[in-house]
Amino acid sequence: MKGWYPLVMVRATNPSRKKEEFVSAEMPEGTVHWSKTQSMSKDTSACGALREVYENAIFLDLFPIRMRGYITMFVSFLLAMTCFMFFVAINFTFKFLPATIQSEGFLLIIFGAALTTFLWLLTIAATISCLKNLRIDLLGPKLLPVIFNRKTRKVYRYSVDIPMWNSFEQERGFWRALLPFWKSAFKPWPVTITEYDWDKLEAEYTERTQMVGKTLQKIQHLGMRATDPQTGQLLDLFSLMLPTVSTKSDCEYLWEHIRRYMEEGGPPANRGESLAPPVPRNLLAAAQCVLPFVWPLVVALGLWTAHETVFNPVTGMWYGHGLAHSHVVHPHSNIMTMGWVLGMPFTIAIIANWLAHKTGVKIPMPREIIQDLGQKIDLEAEFGCKRKWWRL
Repeated sequence: MKGWYPLVMVRATNPSRKKEEFVSAEMPEGTVHWSKTQSMSKDTSACGALREVYENAIFLDLFPIRMRGYITMFVSFLLAMTCFMFFVAINFTFKFLPATIQSEGFLLIIFGAALTTFLWLLTIAATISCLKNLRIDLLGPKLLPVIFNRKTRKVYRYSVDIPMWNSFEQERGFWRALLPFWKSAFKPWPVTITEYDWDKLEAEYTERTQMVGKTLQKIQHLGMRATDPQTGQLLDLFSLMLPTVSTKSDCEYLWEHIRRYMEEGGPPANRGESLAPPVPRNLLAAAQCVLPFVWPLVVALGLWTAHETVFNPVTGMWYGHGLAHSHVVHPHSNIMTMGWVLGMPFTIAIIANWLAHKTGVKIPMPREIIQDLGQKIDLEAEFGCKRKWWRL
């Protein structure tokens, strides 16, 4: 398929990657294998990831749509720092560097030239990082499902083909890699659909404790690995649940739901189960998706903080002749702090979530997958499943 959003189908049993790019097939510490023939839980649940159901297949959303926009939220702060570095680099280029040249001091000239060059390289690197992450968030596909087809016993995974800078440097060199990056900086990433044989997939559960700042955090992760049965070589790895939002019970419920569906002919959905929320169509839907119920308070706090920061006649940045009275303490400094920490970032995340789903690309389904799906099942009529209104 050609065009702005090339679609590629590969088979995990015959990958086109280099051999040295595969990691060890040995399971890492804290990882256990979950059998397909042994029940892990009495109850099952799709954990709100069930998107669509067909006669022979189920579609699961493994990346919650409420997570879209957070990359843009962090990039917005990086972008502000990049603009600051740009103006500092301009100032050094046209003021500091000429002054060092006029001083006729050799060491001072070398220091000024090196410092100016470093600032420009830092600005370029920050700009590339901003564009790359914005491209991931704003120009990515709207949905990245994983399809389990029990008729053909195949699993299809949609993934965004994001090249790593290390591979760029190895194959082309850093500077030669910049040209194709700038040419495609404002185009959607290519998408790869990988086909797996269900019988060659293994489920693995990882539980480990790691330091996050100064606190201990327990990470539970459910994934699947594809290995070559003859050589034992690891062909691919992919997650079934995000480690940051999953618990052990969620992992057990989801895996049991998938296992029973593929191995025992279990139902595609539980009666009355919550489905994956639809893609937000407006800012209200995005706000309800990112911060259900509490978004009016958070948005109001963010807008008030932005207004006070810029236009307040006492502490605002544009008071008088543009001089900032930073030494003046705002009468509501605690609320201002909450606004900077919570209000403004999550307001940006809500706007970015809506924008990402507006600019995101809907991925067409290949004929190889469509022909084996069967008829689409109405989950609301057959199983009484509903999408809660506050998730719309």
